[in-house]
Amino acid sequence: MREHATQRGFSLIELILVIVILGIAGTAVLGQFAYIGPGLLNSEAMQTAAQLAQERAEEILADRRLNNYSAATLDALDGTTDTLTSPYDIYTRSISVTAIVAPTARCPAGDCREITISVSKGGASLADIDFMVANY
Repeated sequence: MREHATQRGFSLIELILVIVILGIAGTAVLGQFAYIGPGLLNSEAMQTAAQLAQERAEEILADRRLNNYSAATLDALDGTTDTLTSPYDIYTRSISVTAIVAPTARCPAGDCREITISVSKGGASLADIDFMVANY
């Protein structure tokens, strides 16, 4: 005689409960994906702004070297705003130059220029680079 083999597995109620639990957990996790897009765009904008500021700082140092380290070329940059081309035309890059003429702890020679390059997008400042050069 044959014995009745019992089937082992999940009942329909157990499967429905698992589907409901996974659905609730899934919506909580998927809800967080709405915040990923804007965060990535903001990070990309900040990285681009930092690179644009660094690029301008290197250009200023190269121009200074080509002009025999003249302070006049730096002073002429004070208050200027660079016009950037596409795809960076949504950014604004401005330069300020502050002359330090008296000796300080930061400028023992007493003839330095502090240069600040600011990059903003839509009025919000994204990156600033400050550096100091000495005239000699």
